[in-house]
Amino acid sequence: LDDEPLVRSRLQLAIGEVYVNLGMYAEAERQFARARDALAPLVPPDDVDRLAAERGIARAALRSANLAEAEPVLTRVFETARRRYGETHALYADTANDLASLHYFMGRHDRAIEMYEVAHRARAAAYGPDAATTLQALTNKAVVQAVIGRFDDAESTLRRVIDRVSARHGPDHPAVLNAQQNLATMYTNSGKPDEAMTVYRDILP
Repeated sequence: LDDEPLVRSRLQLAIGEVYVNLGMYAEAERQFARARDALAPLVPPDDVDRLAAERGIARAALRSANLAEAEPVLTRVFETARRRYGETHALYADTANDLASLHYFMGRHDRAIEMYEVAHRARAAAYGPDAATTLQALTNKAVVQAVIGRFDDAESTLRRVIDRVSARHGPDHPAVLNAQQNLATMYTNSGKPDEAMTVYRDILP
């Protein structure tokens, strides 16, 4: 593929994603960096593939707990994607989710909740309101709400996920079961064992 640099760079982006999902973050970063370097002389800095390569490098850093390295890159990609492609674009939506995770890991819980809501709205526009990735942003928001003791908010958020997925896909969908598990854990941690047992019985009747 030496004579097809755009095709090669997109393949490197795809391979980088596979490495991220496998937890092989150093290999992922290398693939994303190769894609970025190949794209640099061919496309402008705000090209979507070039931004995706930058985001990939930052995601690998985030997953490796190199938060200070990841933050400025994710912020730049997020702001550029918003300016260039708008708040309904997948790159904007997914980078918002990355930033929410970064804020959570840095202990900025209120900011994480805000950004998970941004990610949820943007993913609903980019992927659809019932897409798994859209609902995962809501679930992540609920987890952070529970961590900081906002149990009523967490319960409300998780029940939104359960109701939406159940209505669309049925009560046995994996996203419903995941949200129910998080809800039961939240009840346990907030001193409501009876409510937790009720949810567990729903999961395992």
